[in-house]
Amino acid sequence: MLLFLPIFLLVGVSWGSFLSLVTIRIPKGESIVSPRSKCDNCEHPLSWTENIPLLSWFLLKGVCKHCKQPISMRNPLIEITSVILFGISIIANPSCIDGSSNLLISLSGCIFFSILLVLTIFDIEYLLLPKTLCYLGIIVGLITISFIKLSITGQYSISSVIQDNFFATLIGFILFRAFYLITKLILGKPAIGVGDGNLIAMLGAWLGLNGLGLSVVISILLGGIYCSVGLIRRTIHRGDVIAYGPFLSLGGVLVWTFGNEFIINILI
Repeated sequence: MLLFLPIFLLVGVSWGSFLSLVTIRIPKGESIVSPRSKCDNCEHPLSWTENIPLLSWFLLKGVCKHCKQPISMRNPLIEITSVILFGISIIANPSCIDGSSNLLISLSGCIFFSILLVLTIFDIEYLLLPKTLCYLGIIVGLITISFIKLSITGQYSISSVIQDNFFATLIGFILFRAFYLITKLILGKPAIGVGDGNLIAMLGAWLGLNGLGLSVVISILLGGIYCSVGLIRRTIHRGDVIAYGPFLSLGGVLVWTFGNEFIINILI
């Protein structure tokens, strides 16, 4: 599969550029097809030489050719992240589809990571995890994982798919929706958002019950470290609303990449 690495990286940077556009235009109710990209400062339409993913930002030295204003690092950061995620998908070893072909694992990983990346961007920038995207991720995840599992002769059955992935999705919905309601009743405000529960259900669809549990544990640990450091440095204050989606997404990426057994050994 390493022979395909250059192709995956090239597709990854181009796809990252598209995802960046999607996360900008969708909240504004704009079309993702037209018009073509423009400068955020002077709104001058960009030529194709100014719109080459990642490369154009470096060639322009991070400055708009027309208005000479700095170009946001947002797009190149998303493109670089997408490249990294597509590269990781090549070497990933998810336990939920153990025994499948490397190509199917890599392609499904690219899909999974892309959805998580978009959700992470939305949560960081808008404190929002769109339920439509979460539900789409659940449907795509269940179909993709079911297809891959059932294509592995003799190792998985329809009943095993239902017991693991469908059940994990249901658990994600029920338990964390209940947690949302209970904390809202006791504390006066929910400890997590409804969108977080939807994202957790999506992780269950892709990773199965064990993978879901590990992802949540990782997200709690990472989120706790982030908040503790923030409180110590006073960049976070008690009562601040923190985006939890990025920690859940990172947990999902780590579990998909390294597999359940590796993560368990690290945690224990």
